[in-house]
Amino acid sequence: MAEYLGPDEPWPKHSRPEAREALDEASDAGWSFRKSAGHAFGRITCPAKGSPDACIVVVFSTSGPADGSETAKAIRRGLRKCRHAPKSELADAADEERLSDATIIRRVEQLLRVANGLAERNRAMAARDEALDRADEFAFDEADRRIVDADNTAQTAWDDLGRSIEPWPPAVATDELLDDAERFVAQLTDSERRGDLHRLIDRLRP
Repeated sequence: MAEYLGPDEPWPKHSRPEAREALDEASDAGWSFRKSAGHAFGRITCPAKGSPDACIVVVFSTSGPADGSETAKAIRRGLRKCRHAPKSELADAADEERLSDATIIRRVEQLLRVANGLAERNRAMAARDEALDRADEFAFDEADRRIVDADNTAQTAWDDLGRSIEPWPPAVATDELLDDAERFVAQLTDSERRGDLHRLIDRLRP
């Protein structure tokens, strides 16, 4: 059986570009890779490699579109859901402060409002650009209003998170905010509420 290659060792290159990029992200996140034979290109395992609850993702060679986007999506889904990865500054706060379920839920809701607002802002900006190309003044004004509304909602939640000193809109991807929310949710003691919030986060992902 092939040995795992650590994150600091060179991994075999996947034939599809999107998959290669996602594997690079896995390596940067501290995962390890093991080469497979047949339809599977290999498998990756998280930094908890060797423990019974380690996360494992099978990486296929030819599954899905030719750019490897389906394989990349599966890899990134595994990275997002891993509970053993290093945490962001926002998620670290939950460990440091021994937050109550009520406080964790409030922070998750704030993160989701920011993520949802940024996603709506991006959609509205795209609609405004299209309206400008069509010289549609009514659609342009409507898209402009949507941008303002999205900014107001999301920026209020951003300020509530104590991030008001940072410029708006923040230089953070929606997925990063959702990843922070996932890590907070994982620490809830209420399993039913935890499941509800995980499903809500999944619906908000692109």
